This record gives sequence, C-alpha cells and structure tokens, in this order.
Amino acid sequence: MAKDCGLKPKIVLGTEIIEFFGLNPDTNYYDHPEKGHNCHAARRHWTKLLRQISLEKKITLSRALGDMGLGRNLIAVFGK
Repeated sequence: MAKDCGLKPKIVLGTEIIEFFGLNPDTNYYDHPEKGHNCHAARRHWTKLLRQISLEKKITLSRALGDMGLGRNLIAVFGK
C-alpha cells in the first residue's frame, strides 16, 4: 500500500524480542502458558536495562531488529 502511494520506509524498528523465548524448551510459553508471566517479566527487565545502558543504543538495536524483520511488532515510518 505504501509503495502504491509512492512512499518508502525511512525507519523500521523491531520491538520486544519476547518471541525468542519460544526457541528454548525451558521458556517456551507457547507450549507452556504458565511460563508466560516469567517471560514477560524478563522482557520488561531487559527493556528497562537497555534504556538504562543507553537509549541511543537501544534505538540502534531496535533499528537492527527492524532491518532484519524481527520483533513482536515492526514499526515503520514512511516518507516520499
């Protein structure tokens, strides 16, 4: 749709990486929903830690994830 309107992605950000917990049988909350709360708490802690280290580097990481098409959500800003 954006392409049809003559728009190109300027920035693509990948958000939370919580889905990666599904790769580990010990933290796979898809198969074991009872593990979901702990995975969510770890994701919140990870996000807070990244912000404390460096908001600029967290944004760089989000851009890298977006460039790879990874993350719970992809957020894109388009322009002409």
